Amino acid sequence: MNKQEIRKHIIEQRTELSKAQLDEKSDQIMGHLIGSGLLDNKKAISCYLSFDQEVKTNKIIDWFTQKSASLIVPYTDKKNHQLVPVLVEDRKSQLTVSAFGYPEPVYSQVTRVDYTEIDLVLVPGLSFDENGNRVGYGKGYYDEYLSHIDERVEFVGLCFEFQWSNQIPEEPHDIKMDYIVTENGIYKTKVT
Repeated sequence: MNKQEIRKHIIEQRTELSKAQLDEKSDQIMGHLIGSGLLDNKKAISCYLSFDQEVKTNKIIDWFTQKSASLIVPYTDKKNHQLVPVLVEDRKSQLTVSAFGYPEPVYSQVTRVDYTEIDLVLVPGLSFDENGNRVGYGKGYYDEYLSHIDERVEFVGLCFEFQWSNQIPEEPHDIKMDYIVTENGIYKTKVT
């Protein structure tokens, strides 16, 4: 399958998840992530704000911020067609719901930070494979965002087991994941 076919197939499958299934699988993913040691000794993680049928990140964010670590969120700069890292210190006052229904930082309320401050990145995706390849929504925002981050920083894809693909077609601009976490466990990709 090409990336567009993978996107269509996975989106159809994700819509079949009930809220209970989504919450249960997301909690299992959080448990694997916390138990993996990947978050240990990290001072700042970049984490997406989940919406719709994505792996829910709110509990991961709660756990991480209780450790007094910094939460960096990719802010969508629509004018320049890119994601930029911003520090979110108070989710109640610094986040809003966009016109498209997903949570996003209020840019005037947050501080833009340098990519060098990021210790680990939690990455959403529609599909991943064992080689660390990823299918996103097709705009290239995340690949561009990740390209600015030091190659020593680990990229961790979060997805449900059914989002796993045998092989995803690679493109020159694609950035590979180091780990993939699903409700069934954590997978070290062939990249690492």
